[in-house]
Amino acid sequence: MVVNVPHSFFSTCPSCKHPRLQNGYERSELIESLDADRAIDAYCLTCDVVWSIGDQERDLLTDAILAGEQRTPPPGEG
Repeated sequence: MVVNVPHSFFSTCPSCKHPRLQNGYERSELIESLDADRAIDAYCLTCDVVWSIGDQERDLLTDAILAGEQRTPPPGEG
């Protein structure tokens, strides 16, 4: 079961090359975008740049979401 909660991740700004925290997505929205192969945009406040995360970052995000789901206790437990 996917819980509709915020999910933060880092993406590297293509302009300044610094990892930037992305926290404007809910978990369900990210899962839908990953499953449908839709773009997931990231933003760097310092550079005022928007970009779509690349394949490597998408893979890391998928792994992080799956790891979070595996740690989530079933309803009524935990």
